[in-house]
Amino acid sequence: KIPKIVTIHDLIYRHLPELFPGENLDAHDRQLRKACADSERIIAVSESTKRDLENFFSIRSEKISVIYSACDRRYRLRDSEDRKNQIKFKYHLPDRYLLYVGSMTVRKNLLSIVQAMRLLPRADMIPLVIVGARTPYTDVIQKYAEQHELTKWLVFPTGIRTEDLPTVYQGASIFLYTSLYEGFGMPILEALACGVPVITSNISGMSEAAGPNSLLVDPKRPEEIAAGIVDILSSA
Repeated sequence: KIPKIVTIHDLIYRHLPELFPGENLDAHDRQLRKACADSERIIAVSESTKRDLENFFSIRSEKISVIYSACDRRYRLRDSEDRKNQIKFKYHLPDRYLLYVGSMTVRKNLLSIVQAMRLLPRADMIPLVIVGARTPYTDVIQKYAEQHELTKWLVFPTGIRTEDLPTVYQGASIFLYTSLYEGFGMPILEALACGVPVITSNISGMSEAAGPNSLLVDPKRPEEIAAGIVDILSSA
């Protein structure tokens, strides 16, 4: 007789089934439907996920509450310039840099950011620091960079500790997160809490995480990403 609540973060497999090869997506459907049916209340982490639950599973709107995710308090603390310089030295980071934080997968669409860098005027070229575990997709990124003479502009730091990550965010000129789909997009919120300008995708839950003062772009159009980088770097 204990009331049950379920939190649903995303239904990405419904939008991009090609990114889940070999997985039983029908089983995912059955599990999610049962969890939603057995629960007295459903929490969605964004209006985007709520719409997906309504559209794909025909769940009535009043059963779903949207409660946004929150990031750790450490991201709201401001570091001194000395601390920022120490972290840059510790992880061999450049003085100025663009930043990406997240897994390196096709869905995260890191390649579009690297393609955008190829379109930047030389005066606006600063390195892209990429924080995340290496995957086979990393090889795709590096191969493209080699083909287009961008290798020296990509920095892959290793072993960044969780307690140092907020300082890495704060040292960035722009945070870029142009994923193809997200239920919310926690790194977006982390960057904003650190006071860093954000460029992110204009689809799914990312626009909600980004709020009104971030730059939203079509994630499949590197030229839009490049234009956004130029605009922000030239804006006081």
